[in-house]
Amino acid sequence: MIRPSRAVPTISAYAYLYGNHDYNAQPFAPLACKVQMHEMPGTRKSWDVHTVTGWYIGVSWEHYRNHRVWVKETRSERTGPTVFFKHKYLTAPTMTPADALTIAADNLAEAMKGMLPKKGLTQEAIEKLMEIFKQSAEKVANRES
Repeated sequence: MIRPSRAVPTISAYAYLYGNHDYNAQPFAPLACKVQMHEMPGTRKSWDVHTVTGWYIGVSWEHYRNHRVWVKETRSERTGPTVFFKHKYLTAPTMTPADALTIAADNLAEAMKGMLPKKGLTQEAIEKLMEIFKQSAEKVANRES
């Protein structure tokens, strides 16, 4: 959908072959996202669970506004119109204090390498300080691992 057409570079290859995509008819969603798919009343018992757990595998091109879902309990693919996506409950990886300390120590060491004096007590003090930062970062990283 993003690749430009060779015949008409101003439009996408998909638009050149099939026309503009109608997002209302075939909505896109994140692939492999955990979902809850509604079970139609005709396929379940009256007091049974109303949704099944599965993973989103794509849009159904044969049906209007339907999604294809790999259902966990039956290990099969199903198509359904009502799907609840759980992608917003997944959080991005966060930076731990150990990660922040390690990055800060590396950045400090790199910044100081270019400004180190050639000889003297200042150079030795800075090198000791860099070594202390690196050891502290490694200790914290080992504790959290």
